[in-house]
Amino acid sequence: MEEPGGSPDVVTQADLKLVRDQVDHLQVMLAKGRNPWYREPVNLTSAMAAVVAIVSLLVSSHQGGQQELREKREEFRSVLQQLVSMTDEEDMLEDARNSPEKQSRLNSLRTSRDLFRSSAEMLAMDLGSKVLFAEFLIMGDQFKEANDNKKAGEYYDKALRSTKDPIDMNKAHRRHAWLYSSLLLRNHDEMRTRFRNALGSVKDQRNDLMLFTAGNTYAEWGYQESYLKNYDEALERQKQAEQIFLRMSDEGRNKQSSLDRLRLDMGYNYMRLALRVGQSASYSLYLESLKLAEQAFAGISDDPDIDSQKQKAFDDLRSLQGQIPGSWSSALSASLRPFRPWPGHPLQSPLPMERPQHQADTLGLPQP
Repeated sequence: MEEPGGSPDVVTQADLKLVRDQVDHLQVMLAKGRNPWYREPVNLTSAMAAVVAIVSLLVSSHQGGQQELREKREEFRSVLQQLVSMTDEEDMLEDARNSPEKQSRLNSLRTSRDLFRSSAEMLAMDLGSKVLFAEFLIMGDQFKEANDNKKAGEYYDKALRSTKDPIDMNKAHRRHAWLYSSLLLRNHDEMRTRFRNALGSVKDQRNDLMLFTAGNTYAEWGYQESYLKNYDEALERQKQAEQIFLRMSDEGRNKQSSLDRLRLDMGYNYMRLALRVGQSASYSLYLESLKLAEQAFAGISDDPDIDSQKQKAFDDLRSLQGQIPGSWSSALSASLRPFRPWPGHPLQSPLPMERPQHQADTLGLPQP
């Protein structure tokens, strides 16, 4: 029957076909099974979002770490520059002990240097392998200044391990040699071993820089032997330095200036040797030593930069020539003590117990 105004109360063929189609579709879906998770659009989108989030976190963390590293390096560099500046100012005040004002400033500088040195050490520990070779050298020099030879040696060793450059390795070995010649350590055999190591690092003397470095190493070694009153050994090392300097090219002033200063040192060592042999050996050996000193001084050029030292050397020599050994005055003997080298001298530090002026090696720190 059909209700007035209503729909038919029977299922039509069209309705049955629609139901069958829906059932067939469900059966097909069940037969196929579920797609893998990564093929589901919703899951794939979620996974991609997670990957992007993780990458963003890693990038942000890396950038934050790099920024922190840059800030620490800048702070470390600033502290080292302050230390070098204070060291230079302290050196200028060393001969002003009679001035209360300057003495007060000197004491203040030393206190400040202690604080800056501690800060530099903490920053160096934080930076670890990011510390540069030149910075390790400055740290070593600063601790040597403070007579903390153990830490100074540790930083020189770190400097040595941080580089493969032969010139840099030579510098680190030479620093160690000076350290072992100090009054606090006074291990002369180890000092000589370090000088040999320094020479070994530049044995491939293929250019003027290598020759200059090797020559200066022999010259420094000779200077240390001279201070120990081993004049024969000192002169032997200085002769080796002279032979190396002679192999340098004639271009520039490094060759002649190095020879001039070396020959000045050699001449004074011959004079010291004359004083020794004149007191314990024959007069002829005394005169022979003075003759060798004269030959060394005569080999110095007429460069105005060294002319005054050359003139004084000849004056001192003439004061000894012709005298009977043992008759010279104590004042003359005092004039032959180990001298303070002038600015730019390759040996620079006058006594092993004092700081070798190596700061020039490390000026102009590389930018972080």
